[in-house]
Amino acid sequence: MAATTQELQHRFYDGVEVRREMDRDETFYAIDKARDLLGFAPRHSWRQVLTDPGVRQG
Repeated sequence: MAATTQELQHRFYDGVEVRREMDRDETFYAIDKARDLLGFAPRHSWRQVLTDPGVRQG
């Protein structure tokens, strides 16, 4: 998504209880359980191949 976490929260999750502050680009869908139970570690990130639209280029 080309929106920040806060923008997505207000647009799609308005009224949902906020239990903690989230970083600008933090996902709502964490892999913590997969990491803890299975030792999963992603090999790739979209940030490695796509330009972040929230960061000014130039």
